[in-house]
Amino acid sequence: MGTITILPETTKNPITLMGRRAGCCWNANITDDEKNYKRGFDCIKSGHGRVMEYPNVEMIIDGYSARTIREWYTHFKHQHVISTMKISIM
Repeated sequence: MGTITILPETTKNPITLMGRRAGCCWNANITDDEKNYKRGFDCIKSGHGRVMEYPNVEMIIDGYSARTIREWYTHFKHQHVISTMKISIM
């Protein structure tokens, strides 16, 4: 069975990051993480998907076939929540 290792470069607080980016567009206070989180969550609920492109998941996919990895990549590539996925194949 293969393994998937999530790397430390992965966005730690994705909803807060989305709220911070939305706040830039709306000229809002982006220094308050609680407000950023609420704003980010509101973006998710309202379908404001553009800000969902900012969080990243960095991972190593090891021990799977090229076909399986392609399925993962294709699936995630078309999701708004995860827009950038850097894959290292061991």
